[in-house]
Amino acid sequence: MSAQDNAAGPDDAPLVRFELDVQADRQTSVIRGVAAAILLLAGLWTLLLPFSVPRMVAVIGFVFAGLWLVRAAGLRRRALHPESHFLELWPDRLVLGDPEQGQELAWDAIAGIELDEDALVVRLHTRGGDSVVIEPCYRGIALYDLRDAIAEAWQEAGRGCASAQDD
Repeated sequence: MSAQDNAAGPDDAPLVRFELDVQADRQTSVIRGVAAAILLLAGLWTLLLPFSVPRMVAVIGFVFAGLWLVRAAGLRRRALHPESHFLELWPDRLVLGDPEQGQELAWDAIAGIELDEDALVVRLHTRGGDSVVIEPCYRGIALYDLRDAIAEAWQEAGRGCASAQDD
């Protein structure tokens, strides 16, 4: 459904293409928006109390609500153009489609693959010392499966070793 397996060569089509899960992005955006609205209302109510400690808590709540609204807006923007958000695994490279920070990484530029369970992302460590973060926002694939698909393509390219790891 989300990954399209192709037997074509490296010039024709990617081995696997993962597309953005638009429905999940929209649902997450709605949940964050509702949570922010609840937090804003609770903060307003707390702000009206005559004590200073609840007012400080209200200000902290406003900050978190603002951050959630920014994240919700970002997810909505991403869902408006789903065709430009994808992950492709080619025989010689990985292509991360993102209008703001899209990247192409040759498999030999990757030094390791790490699953960050705290942040719920896959991190690709490059030989230059940088890391590329891949969120599991693709239709039909979970975090561990995403890591495994990337690690398998990396190993098939002859660059991988036992560096695909859990953290």
